[in-house]
Amino acid sequence: MGRVLTRVRRLALVMALCVCAPSVAVAGAPVSPEAKATAKMHFDLGNVYLKAAQYDKAIDEFLVAQKLFPSPAFYYTIAEAHRFAGHKKEALEWYRSYLAAEPGGVRAGRSRELIAELVEQVAADSAREAAARRDRERAIAAAPPEPP
Repeated sequence: MGRVLTRVRRLALVMALCVCAPSVAVAGAPVSPEAKATAKMHFDLGNVYLKAAQYDKAIDEFLVAQKLFPSPAFYYTIAEAHRFAGHKKEALEWYRSYLAAEPGGVRAGRSRELIAELVEQVAADSAREAAARRDRERAIAAAPPEPP
């Protein structure tokens, strides 16, 4: 029950920021000093959560920061948090977003390496899941019929 309430509170915070902050920046648009300071606060809090291995909380904070102050650097940080959390597909999306925005960026080379690794891992995961599904289906088909 506590986890559900925590998630609901986080979702409420994100929704409130989206609704109550019409001055939320879009890429390239000017950002108010208040929005920038609030984004930095969320980013710093996200880093605290990241270092404490509370990856989902870190991701939530980084997403809020990115909404307030769009920056390709956030894409990379969000990707890292997803990777640490084991969210391979989400990490791939964010690394790709970073590369699309900063193809020659400081972390572009590392992003390409991680994308290659994650693509391989996602493919292997999918193959394992498909094999497990086939094994379950075979076991069900081979099971003796239930007595009448």
